[in-house]
Amino acid sequence: DIGKAELIVTARDDGKTYDGVTYAGGNGVSYDGFVSGEDESVLSGSLSYGGTSQGAKDAGDYAIETSGLTSGNYNISYVDGLLSIAKASLTITASDDSKTYDGLTYSGGNGITYDGFVSGEDESVLGGALAYGGTAQGAKDAGTYAIEASGLTSGNYDISYVDGSLDIGKASLTITAIDDGKT
Repeated sequence: DIGKAELIVTARDDGKTYDGVTYAGGNGVSYDGFVSGEDESVLSGSLSYGGTSQGAKDAGDYAIETSGLTSGNYNISYVDGLLSIAKASLTITASDDSKTYDGLTYSGGNGITYDGFVSGEDESVLGGALAYGGTAQGAKDAGTYAIEASGLTSGNYDISYVDGSLDIGKASLTITAIDDGKT
């Protein structure tokens, strides 16, 4: 009585940065348990991939499962691999603004720009609400102040913010001497 040898097929881990494209397939496998110098050429069937990794798109961790191989001489068991999709980097920059001193306090901002969206995505994929802060909020006197943006969120983007600048210029003031006369 010749029993089957144990063979472990392990899916290799894989990783990528979020790119808006769904994942399919795998990153190959490794084998543990072949005897007498044999290799995968003695196996029948065809390797197939499954698990939560198939069709995964968003940042996170997913299982890469394998199956489909057969053998008359090996009891085949499978070990899952791991697909890790990292967040893509997104930079949000507060736009600069300026005004001339008018005695009124400044609030809000002058918009933002984005750098790093993938696959034609835009700000519609972000959550949260844009908020402005920094020393510009409530600024009234001539000088330079920081405009800070914040408040936006995403499961697929690692968001960093770059401050803008508010420049309040001095208002022009003309002082005219009043004519005077004397007799």
